[in-house]
Amino acid sequence: MLSYKIADGRGNLSLTAHQEDALVFTLIGYSKRKINVADIHQTTNQPAIILLSSKQVELKEVVVKLSPIRKQGDTLVYNVGSFLQKGDRHLEDVLKKLPGIKVSENGSVFIKVVQSTGFILKDRT
Repeated sequence: MLSYKIADGRGNLSLTAHQEDALVFTLIGYSKRKINVADIHQTTNQPAIILLSSKQVELKEVVVKLSPIRKQGDTLVYNVGSFLQKGDRHLEDVLKKLPGIKVSENGSVFIKVVQSTGFILKDRT
């Protein structure tokens, strides 16, 4: 490979090539295509149109992971499952692991040093 180009969002690209060069076009979801520049018959200054054939791509495995903490408006949403560990028996065990949350000895929950009067637990199963 001597050089490469990346097409724009519409699939257009511009390049300069010599008659003895070969061009290789690749794109996920399409078959690879190799074309010799000498085989491209152009008339006038119109751009050459190179078409690729669509090809199914089978993915071996896709793993989607939920972010452990995300912001939703002015609320922080914790994916508590991301903080669970073997041996956690009580909610307090997990709350102590959440960043920005402190649980005092009497069980009061503090979020960023401010005592919380309540919080919502949602089951997302």
